[in-house]
Amino acid sequence: MTIAPDPGAYDSAVVTDFLLFGATLAAVAIFHRHTLAAALIGLGAIIIKKLLGEGFAEGAGLSGLLPISHMNGCCLRTCFCFWSAS
Repeated sequence: MTIAPDPGAYDSAVVTDFLLFGATLAAVAIFHRHTLAAALIGLGAIIIKKLLGEGFAEGAGLSGLLPISHMNGCCLRTCFCFWSAS
């Protein structure tokens, strides 16, 4: 019985996504007075990595990003309304 899987079995793209997400959370925590800027920089870094790297689940490049942005447009508009009201 093995306790942990072989470290070589991990997908490097998943590890990179995890590290970028962790760095974004750390930046939001450290720069808590500039939360929106830190979160948007992290989001931009992840999107650029996806555009230049392996792509999105819907496809590579902008053709994979556009369906995601269309599906999440309502959520983004709601978040923007909450942010602008405060």
